[in-house]
Amino acid sequence: MYVASKHAISGFVRSLARLESPTPDIPKVRVNAVAPGLIRTPLWTDHPEKMKFIPDEEDAGWVTPEFVAEVMLSLIEKEEYPGGTILEVGKGVREVTAFNDPGPASGGNSVKRVEQKELESDIWASLEQQHGK
Repeated sequence: MYVASKHAISGFVRSLARLESPTPDIPKVRVNAVAPGLIRTPLWTDHPEKMKFIPDEEDAGWVTPEFVAEVMLSLIEKEEYPGGTILEVGKGVREVTAFNDPGPASGGNSVKRVEQKELESDIWASLEQQHGK
C-alpha cells in the first residue's frame, strides 16, 4: 500500500502540472510536492517498535521538519521548479524525474531492510493488539 500511495501522489501532482498554464478562464495554480525521507518527529522517536527499523543513529540521516519546510517554500517561490515538480528530501535534495528515475541517491531516505517474515509478524501483532483476534 505504501508504494502504491506514493505512486498515486506522484501521478496526481504531475497530472496537475498543467494548471500552471491554464486556459484564460482558470486561475494559475502551481502544484508541486516533496518526498521526504526520515523526518525526526515523535511519530518515530516516541515509538521504540518503529525505531528498530531505523539504521544506527549516526547513519540514519534524519531530516528536520524545518528543512523540509524550507524545501517546500522553495518549490513555491523559485521559478526553477515548474508545476509537477517533486523533490526528494533526505540528506540531500534532488528532483524526482517522471521517467527512468534512478531512485534515492543520498542517505536519510528509507528505513533499513528487515526480514519479510519479521515484518509480517510485526504487522499482524500490531493489528491483533489494536483490533483483537
